[in-house]
Amino acid sequence: MTAGPGVTVDGSGSPSSPYVISSDAAATPTPVQAGDTPTVDTTVSGTGTAGDPYVVSAAVILDPAPPGGGSNLVHSGPDGLFVECADVRGCLSAGDGIGYDPATGVIEAQISGDAGNQTTIGTDGGLYTPVAGATALEATDTPTVDMTVTGTGTAGDPYDVSAAVIVDPAPPGGGPNLLQAGPDGLFAEIATECGLTGDGSAGAPLAASVGAWGYPCDLDTEAGQVYCDSTGQLRSEPRPRATYLSDLVDQAYPSLIVPTVTEATVVTRSLSITNPDPCRDAFVIVEIEVDVDLRLPVNATAMYGMGGDDTVYFENRGNSVQNNIHWQTTKAYHRTIAPGGTLVEPLPVTMGLGSNGATYQRIQTIIRAFVFNL
Repeated sequence: MTAGPGVTVDGSGSPSSPYVISSDAAATPTPVQAGDTPTVDTTVSGTGTAGDPYVVSAAVILDPAPPGGGSNLVHSGPDGLFVECADVRGCLSAGDGIGYDPATGVIEAQISGDAGNQTTIGTDGGLYTPVAGATALEATDTPTVDMTVTGTGTAGDPYDVSAAVIVDPAPPGGGPNLLQAGPDGLFAEIATECGLTGDGSAGAPLAASVGAWGYPCDLDTEAGQVYCDSTGQLRSEPRPRATYLSDLVDQAYPSLIVPTVTEATVVTRSLSITNPDPCRDAFVIVEIEVDVDLRLPVNATAMYGMGGDDTVYFENRGNSVQNNIHWQTTKAYHRTIAPGGTLVEPLPVTMGLGSNGATYQRIQTIIRAFVFNL
């Protein structure tokens, strides 16, 4: 046996002197050094001899401050490097179409709940959208539009959707419907008759047809009003009215003595006057007349009157009896009666200053009422 460089061989190779092979203590050890990288820290210890061999070890370098600014999710434990799911879940977020539960880490497709969406999860766990059938299309009418759909929705027979405006044949107000449908579209045509001008357009709006104010007084303060009644007819202020009432009483008496006092009421006549206008006060002109036939002996005196006024006084200065002496007098004044009201107008006949046997045989009264509503 021959020893090579760095090795010594002792002995003859017999049982009693076996070969002993050993390193040459004087040989130079192989040099070993550590080389680090950004991710691994390498360490070499020992001298490389049999009694002090080289020991090479390496430790992974974990970045304490990752460049993104977050925490380093890689950990080093007694059993090696590890990254746990709980650390990663906070880094994930779901966008459109994705469902994500950070508590469980489950990521799934987010299926829209909008009406008409046909996509589901198929039996193999994947997304599934069935083949679309023919588009369903139907018409829905409203009180103002009649919708119609024809066709089958195919390329050769497409859907044809049309609409027609519904024109009410009997408007709720009872009049004719001014809205009409023509070949060029809808139109409303207004025909004016007596009392109206214009056609309803911006340039010729509907207006009352009026004449010029032909009076010297002020229109705003003196003109009457025009009104609309329950049937839609124009009405003016209540029409003027003029009413005439009268009462005539001609009564004979059996030669009654004329009262000797200054004045006494011998009879009262009256006239009931009703205002026929339910809207306005009545202006009433009342005219009363009294005529009394007297018999005056010689030197006799007598007076009669009406409504508190002494109107006639007679004295017989002759030398014979005067029979049927009379003088018919009149008086006029006015009264006001409320709308629809009634006034009982009295006519008291008074007599007095009777002397020397003066008597009266007849009293005639007339009450006239001229009733005006203006």
